[in-house]
Amino acid sequence: MEHEATWIQWGVVLGFLALFFAFIFWQARRVRRKWHALGDRLGFEVKAHPHFFGDHTLVGSYAGVPTVLALFERGSGKNRKQFTAIEMAAAEAPKGLYVKVSREGIGDWIAKKFGGQDVQVGDEAFDRAFRIQASDETLCRELLDPVTRQALLEAEKFGQLHVDGHVVQYVVSGYRFKPEFFEAAMPFVAQVSGNLSRLPGATVPPPEEPLA
Repeated sequence: MEHEATWIQWGVVLGFLALFFAFIFWQARRVRRKWHALGDRLGFEVKAHPHFFGDHTLVGSYAGVPTVLALFERGSGKNRKQFTAIEMAAAEAPKGLYVKVSREGIGDWIAKKFGGQDVQVGDEAFDRAFRIQASDETLCRELLDPVTRQALLEAEKFGQLHVDGHVVQYVVSGYRFKPEFFEAAMPFVAQVSGNLSRLPGATVPPPEEPLA
């Protein structure tokens, strides 16, 4: 009887494990299917990933700008989080320019209290809503023109805009599959990309800096 009870316990454990891995596999297939459907809708090509459960990437062009859409995860265990990114490559950009625009949060408030950078662009509503960090404050103000500022104010509450060299990236939390999200966000990412090319000192990036 004791051996029989042990086998039953092991059977229950293995059954739960089988269900768990089946769910993970089903979820991964569901994400891939929806992501591929989005690529078909937007006319983007699916970039193969060596791992079935790895990041998902779509490659294409928007308004003539090389564009990458990606799903990815960061962290591990309970701290593991999902993100969606839109990334575009500007034809030209000032060398070494870095800009980060993120919604004002408690962490940003504390950082500013201890001397953390927060560039002011002269737009009260925008300056109040966002924390801005930049390697060049003057170029940053030119980059964030009124059209871009308004688009960011109306965009995702937890979205972040990054500019690193000639690459512009907009990142939001969670996986996004609705075409409407990308159709709303891609225009202002393209706007920032165009602004980069028009900044003083903008140059063509070297070939060894491809769009990720």
